[in-house]
Amino acid sequence: MLARLEKMMLIPDAKKILLIRFGLIGDVLFTTPVFRAIRNKYPDSYISIVVEPHSYEIISGNPDIDEIFVFDLKENKNFKNLRKQIRFIKSLREKKFDMVIDLYHGGRSPFFAYLCGARHRLGGDNSWKKIFSNMLYTPSTDIKHCIESELDKIYPLGIKAELDRDMVMYTSDEDKRFINKMFDIKSSDLVIGINPGAGCPSKRWKVEGFAKVGDMLVERYQAKVIIVENLGQEKTLAHQIMNLMKYPANIASGLNLKQLAALTKACHIFISGDTGPLHIAVAMGASTVILFTSTIPELASPLSGKHRVIYKGICCPNCLRGNCKDLRCVEAIGVDDVLKAVDSLLQERKVVMV
Repeated sequence: MLARLEKMMLIPDAKKILLIRFGLIGDVLFTTPVFRAIRNKYPDSYISIVVEPHSYEIISGNPDIDEIFVFDLKENKNFKNLRKQIRFIKSLREKKFDMVIDLYHGGRSPFFAYLCGARHRLGGDNSWKKIFSNMLYTPSTDIKHCIESELDKIYPLGIKAELDRDMVMYTSDEDKRFINKMFDIKSSDLVIGINPGAGCPSKRWKVEGFAKVGDMLVERYQAKVIIVENLGQEKTLAHQIMNLMKYPANIASGLNLKQLAALTKACHIFISGDTGPLHIAVAMGASTVILFTSTIPELASPLSGKHRVIYKGICCPNCLRGNCKDLRCVEAIGVDDVLKAVDSLLQERKVVMV
């Protein structure tokens, strides 16, 4: 019976497929194994995707995607720029998609899925907006890795075998040359990347801690320390860390996401909290030390590669509040915790202290 049901769920004539994936950088990266799984299932299909502007560089160059449509949700909020939104919908309808897969299923994505005119529409059944889909997936409420949750969404298409769960992002040789030139990276350098920022304060480790770790790595390994300058209210963190360090450090300022990805690839170790640049580093195959504070490793820790996870198990009911004043989860992680994790990874690479 199950096998017959799965056979009924397959869409064999989907020659043109549209994916919709709004969301944060990490959310989109967690979905890249889904792109690969769909491509493997439909190798001859033309696969397009709708994303927000900040996600374009995450996906461009990915061989599993043939075309990228960019839609700015913030610029076109609600009924603002209504004519522009209508033109965008028309551009999707002109493509005559056979199937649309709404991997976001929130905000306006179910409406886009319905209005693009595809005969087959796969979306989530977790809200009243399910009426815009004629195939449904059930978003998991279990504690499981975000990649697993994303892959669950395409189960109704019969895609459920052992799948490659590695995230991917693609950069160019030009991006690599740009980073090597910008930071004068030589083959003999031991490069340590530090990403201090995160959108939520409870995901940001203390700047004093990062500064001490940076100094200790210079003393122990003569490391070249590169601190990522983040955007918005986090912009000053890199400069605070550099000013607290007694040894010189570099600040990575004004990088686009492709260049940031190339930087993480150039690092022997990338130290970060649970945030977008961390997931970029993992997708690029970098070794990382991850500081989980207000989020749990089960949801977002790397599934392969060489990494070290630091987590003290302190979880509050309102962990991701932007105005949290009780940052026990942040304070619980000490400098020695981070240094031990870095030392462990460098020992595996046969790097010795000076």
